[in-house]
Amino acid sequence: MTSGILTDEILTGDAVTLGLVIGSAILFGLGASIALGWAIQDRQFDNARRDAESIFDADEPVGVVTDTILQPRIRS
Repeated sequence: MTSGILTDEILTGDAVTLGLVIGSAILFGLGASIALGWAIQDRQFDNARRDAESIFDADEPVGVVTDTILQPRIRS
């Protein structure tokens, strides 16, 4: 038997899967942190209300539901 870290006993399918899951989670978290840092540095969050209302126009004013799928159902 060898007494190294990379033995056949350690590199089972479950250990490799666990390593891939943990590695992917670390990379995803790192990417999300970098994206958040960029957004803060680029001043993306300065005026959230203006940006949230920028999708509305005169045909769909703020607070008025115009989509038929979102209309409340009238129960009789």
